Parts: sequence; structure tokens; C-alpha cells
Amino acid sequence: MSILAGFTDSLFVNAFSLYYIDDFDSLSEDPIDPRRIFNVDARVLPNSFFDTKQVSMSLIVEANESDSSTERYDIVFSRNQNPNVRIAHNTTCFLDEIRELKELLDMNNLASFEHRLNLAHARNKDSLKNLLTLEVCQLINLT
Repeated sequence: MSILAGFTDSLFVNAFSLYYIDDFDSLSEDPIDPRRIFNVDARVLPNSFFDTKQVSMSLIVEANESDSSTERYDIVFSRNQNPNVRIAHNTTCFLDEIRELKELLDMNNLASFEHRLNLAHARNKDSLKNLLTLEVCQLINLT
């Protein structure tokens, strides 16, 4: 981002997003049971989620006013065709005001910006810990 900021003074930022994609591919042709991957007690999943044969859903799971952020999940899986589960997770954090990118990255503000990035990353991990089973969390080193 600092290289981009060096090209011009006319780049402004009012939010940033961290975008993660987790893909789970089955090693067999057997249908995927979503209960092996997803926590049945996850606060964001409707009960019908576990009874469907194919899912393609988007969820805005949280709007956190204390740090002006939102989270969005896009979950896609098919139990029968090419067993695969994809979870795309986006955490967006809104800044208090529109800031020049160069200013946001200067030494006086960089620690604050890095702190917000680290908080957003930690929120992503906490959200995944709620969404996924303990076994999956251990397999992908979230514990």
C-alpha cells in the first residue's frame, strides 16, 4: 500500500477489508456432511442449513458499532457433486473519517492502523472458531 501511496497524493481511504477464502476438498466421492465441518451451534447458521443438499448463501453476520466494522460470509457447498466447501469471509472496518492513504501509512499513524488490521484479523479467527467444528479448527491451526 505504501508503494501505491507514493504514486499520487489523491488516494483516499474510508475503510479497509480483509478477505479470506477457506476451501475444503473431499478426498473421496462420498457426499460431504456439513456437520463434520460446521458447528451445529454456530450462531449465524440457520437450522435448515444442515438439512440441505446444496448451499449457496451470503450472510452479514455482525455489524459491530464499537469498532465500526461488518463481517460477511459467502458459503458454498454441494454434498453430491465434486464434494467441496468454500467459505469466503470478508471483514470490513470503517475509519472515523476519510483519510489520505499516505497520511494513514505515515509513521505517526501506522501503529494505529496496524492495530486495527490486527483486530480485524483476530475477529476473523474468532468468527471462524464459532462457525467451524473444533476438529476443523485444529486441522487449520485456529486453536
